Amino acid sequence: MRPLSLRSAALVGATLAAACSTTPAISNTNNIIRATDVELVCLEVVGSTVTPHPTTRCSLSDTDNGPGANANFHLHAVVPQFDRGELAVIDLATTSGVALVDNSPAIPGYSFVPVGEFPVAITSDISEGGGYVYVAGGRSDRVLRIDAAALRADPRRAGFAARRVEIPIGGLARDLALVRSGDRHLLVATLPESRAVSIVDVTDPAAPGAPRVLTLRGAGPVGDAGADADAGAQALSHPVGLAIDEEGARVYVTDDAIDRVHVIDVATLAELDSLPVGERTRVAAVTGIARSRRYKCDQAADPDHCTRSRYLYLTTADEGAVIVWDLTRGARVRPNVLPQPNARGSRVEPSVATDRVALLVPATALVAINTSAYDPMARDIPVSSPSDTAMCSAGYTPTAAGNFSGVFVGAVLRNGQFTVIDVDDYNVDAWEAQCQDGAGSTPSGTYRFVRHAPHAQTQLNLAPAVASAPQTTAILSGSTRGQTLEGAAAPVFACGPSRTRDMTPACTDTNSFGVVLPRRQIGSTSAGPVYGPTDPFTSRNEAWTFAFESVIPGLDQTGGALVADSSGALVLEAPGGLFCTRGALAVDAIARDLLRIVSDPTPLVADRELCAQTFGSGSAPLNRDLVINRAYEDRLQLRVAPEVGDVATVLRCYPQAIQFQVRAGQQWIAQGSRSGFLHSVRVGAGRECEIDPVKQAEVVAFAERCLLDRGTPSPQVPTMLRRVCPAGRACTGTVTAAGVAQRDDAPVFANPYLCTQIFPALLQRETPRGTEVVASPVDRDTQISFSLINAYDAFRTDTGPLPVAIQHLRGLDRIYIVDAAQNGLMEFRLNPFERGRIFN
Repeated sequence: MRPLSLRSAALVGATLAAACSTTPAISNTNNIIRATDVELVCLEVVGSTVTPHPTTRCSLSDTDNGPGANANFHLHAVVPQFDRGELAVIDLATTSGVALVDNSPAIPGYSFVPVGEFPVAITSDISEGGGYVYVAGGRSDRVLRIDAAALRADPRRAGFAARRVEIPIGGLARDLALVRSGDRHLLVATLPESRAVSIVDVTDPAAPGAPRVLTLRGAGPVGDAGADADAGAQALSHPVGLAIDEEGARVYVTDDAIDRVHVIDVATLAELDSLPVGERTRVAAVTGIARSRRYKCDQAADPDHCTRSRYLYLTTADEGAVIVWDLTRGARVRPNVLPQPNARGSRVEPSVATDRVALLVPATALVAINTSAYDPMARDIPVSSPSDTAMCSAGYTPTAAGNFSGVFVGAVLRNGQFTVIDVDDYNVDAWEAQCQDGAGSTPSGTYRFVRHAPHAQTQLNLAPAVASAPQTTAILSGSTRGQTLEGAAAPVFACGPSRTRDMTPACTDTNSFGVVLPRRQIGSTSAGPVYGPTDPFTSRNEAWTFAFESVIPGLDQTGGALVADSSGALVLEAPGGLFCTRGALAVDAIARDLLRIVSDPTPLVADRELCAQTFGSGSAPLNRDLVINRAYEDRLQLRVAPEVGDVATVLRCYPQAIQFQVRAGQQWIAQGSRSGFLHSVRVGAGRECEIDPVKQAEVVAFAERCLLDRGTPSPQVPTMLRRVCPAGRACTGTVTAAGVAQRDDAPVFANPYLCTQIFPALLQRETPRGTEVVASPVDRDTQISFSLINAYDAFRTDTGPLPVAIQHLRGLDRIYIVDAAQNGLMEFRLNPFERGRIFN
C-alpha cells in the first residue's frame, strides 16, 4: 500500500501526451500509460511455474540489477494503468534488456493484465508460496483479487478467469491497504463518496468475509453502516488516504474535509479518538522509532527531540504542505524550528511557518524510508542520554550528504522533484556538528542535520558567505561630475563605520563585503546575545540584485486606461493590475512609487504638437513619470506634475489604452534569484494598498537581529529600527555636514537571509559657497549584485512531469516512483543516492 497521491481525482481530468523518455531505460517506448500506483512482489519463476514469496526473498544485484544469489527469485513491480484498465507487470531483476512482461506474446505489442475501468490503487497479501494482489477501480464497488502466481500468465488462456475474484467493499475506493493483525488478514479501503471506510477479512482466500463498512464520525461512536449505526453521530465528511502502523496496530485515515485524522484499532475494528491535527489532510506516512540525539535537549523548545518518538507525516489538503504529528507525545511537531544551540524559535526555512516542514513546493505523495541498517520494528534500540558536554570522537569523518542511513520520509513534490526529510540520520555526529579539530575537541563548525527538515543537498562544512565583492553597474547622474571621493562611482555596501568603501582584508573577512549574514545564537549574557558561526540554515544559495528605481516585478509593460475620476483626479484603471499583491505602494514618509508611461502619445491631429512637446517620443521621452498618489489593487490615483499641465492634457494625449510600468520611487528593489521580491504590501480597506504590520514587524526583527549580531551599541538600535524601509526595499544613506556617509545614517535593509546598508557615493564639487561634499545622484536601474554560497540547500532530484505514487523497498534500499505523464516507473538507489532505471 502506498500513501494516497493524486490518484483518480487528479487523473480523470488530465490529458497527457505520451512521449519517449530521454533517460536510458530498460524499455524505450511508452507502453505504460497514466500509471496510478505501484506494488512490489517477489515471484519465483521456474519455466512456466510461478510461485509468490515475500519480498524479503528477492534481491537485486548492485552491479547488473540481476536476481542476486537465487537466479529464480525475481522482484516484480505491478503498475495499474488508469486509461487502459490494465496492470503492467515489470520484471525488475531481468538482465535481458526487456523488463516489461508481455502477458500475450501472440498479440503484437505489449499486452497486460486486464482489471477493469480506472484502477486507482493496488496492494498485496503474499506469504511463503502463495498470495494475491488487490486492485481498486474508480468505477466499481468491488475490489479485484488476482492470484499473484497469475501475474505473468496469458489472460486469454483457459483457467485465468478462475484466478480472479471480485470482492464487494460497499462503495467506490480511493485508497487500499492490507493489514495483518495476528492471524487475520484485513483489506482496508477508503470510500470517500460513501463517507466510510470498508474492512474485509480476507484471511480465508476461499471465503472472503462480508464488508464491514464503518461510517466514521468526528467524535461519536462507530458502528456498522446498517443496524448498529448511530444516526445522531457526526459522519466523516470525506476519508481519502490510509497509513498503516503495524507496530501500533492502528490505521490512520486522512480526511480532506475536516481537520482531524481518524484512528481505527486493528484488533477491535473500532474507531478510537481522532487526532486533532488542525488541518484537512490527504496523504499520510508513519515513520519508525527515532532515537534521541545526544546533544542537550531543551524540553520546552523542542520536546520531540528529547523523546523516543514515532511520527505521522501528513500533507494538507489546501496547500500540499507537510505537517508532523508526534504519535508518542500526541501533539503537533514544529518541524521548521532549529534545535539548540540556535536561538529559540529560529527557523530552518525562514519563509515557512514553524508548524510546517521546510518545503517550498507542495507535496503530493509521502513514504516512510527505514534503511536496511535500521529495523523500525525493534523495540530495544538504545536511546542515547543527553549530556551537558560532549567531545569529538577519535577518527570521526563526516559522511557524504548523499548517503541515507536511519529513518527518513520521502516526499514527491508537485514540481516533479523528490526530496528526503530527516527523522533520525545515523550518519551525523552526536552534536550535529563537524568535528574539524580532532578527537577531544569541542564540536565546532556547522551542522547539517535537523530533525523533520529536508536533508541537506551537500555537506555543510563551510560557512555561508558572499561569493565575491558585489558588482555595481552605474553612471553618476548630472552634467556636473565633480570629483568622486574614495574611488567610488556609485552607492556601495560599506564595511567600516564611517567609510563609503573600505576593501581592506579585515573588512572582507569579517563583514562579507558589507553584506551581513545571520549567525547562530549560541548563548546570552547580561550584555545581550552571544553569536557563533554563520548559520547555513538561515541563508540561501542565490544571487541577489538591488536595482535603483527598478520596475516592480510583475508590473512591467502592463496595459491600462487613463481616466478622470469623479473628483477630477487622474486615475489609471487596470482591473488585472494586482498592484497591492505585487508590491506597489504609495504611503507618505514610507514609499511613493511612480507610474512610467511606456506608450507614445496617440492624440488627435490637432494635439500632436502639444503632446510631442509634453511627452516626447519613444527615443526621447519626456515627463512620463507620474507620482502615485494612492494605490489600489486594481487602479492607481496619480499626481500630474506642473510641467505636464493638467489632467485634461494627459487625457488628450493618451485617449486610448496605454502600456506602463510601476517603479519604486527613490528606493532600491531587492530581488533574489530564488526568493523573488519579498514585499510586505497587502490589500487593505477599500482595496487600497497598505503595509502588512505583521510582515513588516518580522522584517524589523530581522534588522534587529542583524544589528545585535554585529555589535551595534544598544542605544542606537531603536533609532535605526524606526528607519527600516518597507520589506523588499532598500533606502540610501545620507551625507552629514562633515561630508562623511555615516554608518548609522543608512537605513538597515533586512530579510530572512541577509542584511546590509547602502551608502551613497560622495561627490566633491565647487559651488559659489565653496567646496561641498554631497551624495552623488544615482541613475535609474543602477544595480548592485552579489551571490551567496555555502548555505543550506535541500536535497532534491528530478523524477518526471507528474509523479503520483512512491514506494520504498526495505532491505534493498531502493525507491520506486510512478510518473503518470512520461516516465512510467523510475528506480532510485540509496547509499549513495542515485537515479537508476526507467521502465516504460
